[in-house]
Amino acid sequence: MESEPGNTDFYAKGKSYWENVPATIDGMLGGHSNVFKADIQASSRFINTFLQDKTRPLGTDYALDCGSGIGRITKHFLLKFFKSVDMVEQNKNFLDESNAYLEEDSSRVLRKFNSGNSTIVKNSFKP
Repeated sequence: MESEPGNTDFYAKGKSYWENVPATIDGMLGGHSNVFKADIQASSRFINTFLQDKTRPLGTDYALDCGSGIGRITKHFLLKFFKSVDMVEQNKNFLDESNAYLEEDSSRVLRKFNSGNSTIVKNSFKP
């Protein structure tokens, strides 16, 4: 995917955009923090369908939050369902701010990867 024409420019623009976004809930949601609660509720209903499937049970030991920002999804969603989480984020400032945002939940984040390169996730995420 990264080798497709135009992707380099697309990802560079994305990286540039996020470098100018504050490390806050409102920043993570592009100024739409009013959707925060509905977002978490809808995601929880969605994942519950997989957790309740007895024929193909979803493991709950680990989750990976890609594009984790400051850990909004990690804290309010993933850690409600999984024992621990790894975070991947291309913006180092967001990862640096994540411990303060996660508070006591930060101890359940095993690893943080500061990368926008998908190969780091593919080669490094081994529970």
